[in-house]
Amino acid sequence: MTSREEEQCEQKIHLKGFDLNNNGESFVKNYVIENELNVDLKGKTVDLINSSKGNTLILVLALLRLQEKINTVDE
Repeated sequence: MTSREEEQCEQKIHLKGFDLNNNGESFVKNYVIENELNVDLKGKTVDLINSSKGNTLILVLALLRLQEKINTVDE
């Protein structure tokens, strides 16, 4: 229950994931640097973006799993 008025967010909020044309690689690079992650993407940043379907949350979680050596990009 909420006191807010009902809104049709699909019409107001336009969410877009990253793709190769809108700075996905830049996001990954900057996130790794800013969070001092020790991950070696070995030129697989594009694969990571494609596998995550450009979803920022999935990208961040994947980078954290790479940092913790739980998974590799190929996995």
